[in-house]
Amino acid sequence: MALSSEEPLNVLDLPNVYQKPSYATLKEVLSRLKVKPPTWRGEELEAVLAEDTKAISSYLSIIASNPLKWFSNDADEDTAMERREEIWDEASKRIAERCGRSAMPEMIRDWKIPGSSTCPSISLQIREPPLTGDNLGFKTWGTAFTMAKELEDLQAKYLQHIFARERSEQLSVLELGSGTGLVGLAAAAIWQCEVVLTDLPEICQNLEKNAGDNSEVVEERGGRIIVEPLDWTETQSKNISYEIVIAADSLYDDEHPEMVANMISQFLARNQDSRALVAVPLRDGHTAKLAEDLEVLLNQAGIGRLEAGEWICFDDWEAEGDANGVRCWWRIFGRLA
Repeated sequence: MALSSEEPLNVLDLPNVYQKPSYATLKEVLSRLKVKPPTWRGEELEAVLAEDTKAISSYLSIIASNPLKWFSNDADEDTAMERREEIWDEASKRIAERCGRSAMPEMIRDWKIPGSSTCPSISLQIREPPLTGDNLGFKTWGTAFTMAKELEDLQAKYLQHIFARERSEQLSVLELGSGTGLVGLAAAAIWQCEVVLTDLPEICQNLEKNAGDNSEVVEERGGRIIVEPLDWTETQSKNISYEIVIAADSLYDDEHPEMVANMISQFLARNQDSRALVAVPLRDGHTAKLAEDLEVLLNQAGIGRLEAGEWICFDDWEAEGDANGVRCWWRIFGRLA
């Protein structure tokens, strides 16, 4: 059996159980049916949407529940049993991969940030643990990837006054709610600066791993990464400020706009050159309201919008894929006179 790796598989192309396919054949089939973690490039999204998920999942269920007795024809019983368990296990994993991101096991994605004439492309290896409870920081969201790709342009258009300034120490940037760290790692490499990645303590273990795994890439570009826990609900005693503060896709609950506004107000340097870079995907009316609330609260704190725009982002592993993506607004805020 020859399976093309270029096109989505059709269930009619797969070997039927009544044909008693060999262990090697089923192993190849299950390997081809593995759902590769997409990174929101167009051709990957099209492939995910093209698959007949229901039919493939039904086929996998048949494999996972079949006793596979004919494996004994080609091997001793101990080997046959080991092979059965391997096939059952792989079929179960393929089913889980089609049940949404919350059912997925740990994954490692290779995120490629396109380069330009002045900045070479960057490849970052990002680990995403299985999602547990409300730990959304274990998933890399579409806003993060989109912002990472826009960092060079944002620097050139809106932040150059900060980077052009002479300083005795390396510029230090703060990221709020870093999650898996994609934005902060990209910023350290592209902007050639120090970036402090922060998130809840339970997220930081994975964040530290991603920082360590990508330290060579970042340091080769002249950047530096620091990981620190930061709980927005606790009073912060640190008397330190940053000329750039980043927050990407940080609004989920009603209390988040006030928390993020408080963090930006506390840590953004108190001068008119400092900037806060914020991006919020407008997934629904609730998220749009949170974005509006954040802007109002920042204005009340004397931090106003200086620049604004929109991107189109893609969040993967959803039950219903959306080829049109999600609108995401971005803002650059600064302290008002």
